Amino acid sequence: MEIKHSSKTSEEHETITMLREVEEITFTVFESMLSLISGPRITSSKLSGWSVVSKLVQPKRITCEESDMNEFEKVDAALISHETSTSDNIIQVLKELESNIQYLEDGLESLSRHLIKSRVSLLNILNN
Repeated sequence: MEIKHSSKTSEEHETITMLREVEEITFTVFESMLSLISGPRITSSKLSGWSVVSKLVQPKRITCEESDMNEFEKVDAALISHETSTSDNIIQVLKELESNIQYLEDGLESLSRHLIKSRVSLLNILNN
């Protein structure tokens, strides 16, 4: 009886540890995503250099000037300079932003499904 109780306690401890790790990873991804959207205004001691999301979303940069701006900053710059820019240029930047947002939404949806499946599996383990 003591062995059964000990193994169940050990499994519960492992499950709790795993849930905490999942929570930490999820928090890091969301923090990184918000950092990407807000640009360089938000700084965090945890996020040094490139954010996790920007590493995944922006691998196709070509010039040095572009590597300093994320898609949201490009849209801001295009809208601010709308007097000198053509509407075609602004539309193109907005389309690129929309494409990147769709990519992020798809990734977040997939992450959400995986987190739900993991939670269900862990809850099933706890209930057995």
